[in-house]
Amino acid sequence: METEYTPIFNDSFQRCTGEPDFLDRFYRIFLSSSEEVKAKFSHTDMQLQKKIMLKSIAYMVHANINPASIHKTAINHDKHHLNIAPSFL
Repeated sequence: METEYTPIFNDSFQRCTGEPDFLDRFYRIFLSSSEEVKAKFSHTDMQLQKKIMLKSIAYMVHANINPASIHKTAINHDKHHLNIAPSFL
């Protein structure tokens, strides 16, 4: 189900991802936000991570069609699976 904001988000997303250094800049800022965040990504293949991020954003945009799918994602990112502390959720 699209909302009135869907086209606005899609346009913004296309502008951002059209910039070659968008995800590099995003991760530079994100990883510098705390030592704990930086440590979580210390052994991460960042090229693969950036591809995953783009797919994840697209997934989130379309999650309003199937809200149950977002629940599975939340579970995968909890402290028992990817060990993400509740304070980061």
